[in-house]
Amino acid sequence: LAREWYDTKDVQAVFGLANSAVALAVQQLSREKKRIDVVSGAATTVLTGKQCSPYGFHWTYDTWAL
Repeated sequence: LAREWYDTKDVQAVFGLANSAVALAVQQLSREKKRIDVVSGAATTVLTGKQCSPYGFHWTYDTWAL
């Protein structure tokens, strides 16, 4: 869905990604497309670790904090 939005709807940012698997996939896509993603529910540390992106924002706790 995010790919479709980026490619056909000229969406510049995706917000509210609440599932870690989905958030990781969208963050990778956002990096490729140079678009913003804001994660507000997924908690994996990979979002701010291994797959950190200059276009991604993690607006919540992560599993390391737990």
